[in-house]
Amino acid sequence: VGYDGKKLLEHVSFELKKGERVALLGDNGAGKTTLFKLLCGELPAMEGRVKWGANVKVGLMPQNLVFEHPERTLLDTLLWERPGLTAQMARDRLASYDFLGEEVFKLVADLSGGERARLKHCLLSFEPINLFLLDEPTNHLDIPSREWVESVLEEYEGTLLFISHDRYFISRMASRILTVEQGTVHDFRGDFEAYQQAREVIASILLFDISDPELSMVTITGCEVSFDRSVCNVYYSTDKQRYDKVGEAFTRASGRIRSLMARRLSWRVAPELRFMLDRSVDTAERIAGALARESQRPPVIVKEEEEGE
Repeated sequence: VGYDGKKLLEHVSFELKKGERVALLGDNGAGKTTLFKLLCGELPAMEGRVKWGANVKVGLMPQNLVFEHPERTLLDTLLWERPGLTAQMARDRLASYDFLGEEVFKLVADLSGGERARLKHCLLSFEPINLFLLDEPTNHLDIPSREWVESVLEEYEGTLLFISHDRYFISRMASRILTVEQGTVHDFRGDFEAYQQAREVIASILLFDISDPELSMVTITGCEVSFDRSVCNVYYSTDKQRYDKVGEAFTRASGRIRSLMARRLSWRVAPELRFMLDRSVDTAERIAGALARESQRPPVIVKEEEEGE
C-alpha cells in the first residue's frame, strides 16, 4: 500500500481473531495511519488484498474527530444521524454517555476533545460494530476523559486494533503487538510487557556486540543486524587483516546470541524471543560467511578518480 504509485508498506500479512486486542506501534510517519486507511477502504491495495470474515462490521475512531455539522447541538446531531429516534430516545442515549440535562443543547463546535470522543462513541453505538479501529484514542484528552475511554473499551467485547503512543493505555489494553518498521509489519504474540522485555534483551545483545571495534560499520535495524557492504569492500581492498577481523567479530556475535537463546528457553515469551534471535543469528552468520568467502578473493585495488573524470 502507498501513495501515487510509491509503496510505503509491503509484504504485510497478518490475521486478526475475534476478541483480540492488538496495538499497532511504530514511529511517526512509518505507515500506521496508512494501514488503517487500507483496512477502512480509503486506500486500495497496490498488491494483495484485505479479506474480511463473514459479518465483520468495522468502526473507525480517527485521531482528528471532525463532525459534518459542528453548528448543530448534540441533540440535533443525534436526531439528524438517526432519523428514527425521538427526542427523548436521543436524550436517553446521550445521557448514557454522560451528556446530562442542558448539556444536550451544547454546540458540537464548542465541545472539548473528550466530549467529542464521547459523542463519536455515542454515534457509533448504534452500529453493530465488532471490529473497532482507533487512531490515538487517548491523545489530547484530559485524565477524566481518558479514564472514560478506557472503561468503555474494557467493556467492549469485540476486536480492537489501535494506534497509540500511550504506554499506560497500551499496557492496559493490548494482548498482542504489531509493529510497523522498515516498510512492513512485524507480529509479536504477547502483551506490551513481554514485548518490551524481548526488545530490551535483543537490544542489549546487539549493543554489546556493537561495542566490538571491528563492528564499527554495523547498524541496528529493528531486531536484525546489518552492515555496510561497500565499507567492508573498501576495508578488504586496503586492509585485508581488518576485513578478516570483521568476519571473526560477526562469528562471535552469532555465538553470543546462540548462548543467550539456550539460557532463555524457559522464559515465558521464549517462542517470540527465539524467533527474533533466530533472525539475528541467521543474519550474523550469513554476513560472517560472506566475508569469509570474499576474503579468499584477490584484493581489489581502489584508485581515486582523477579530477574531471
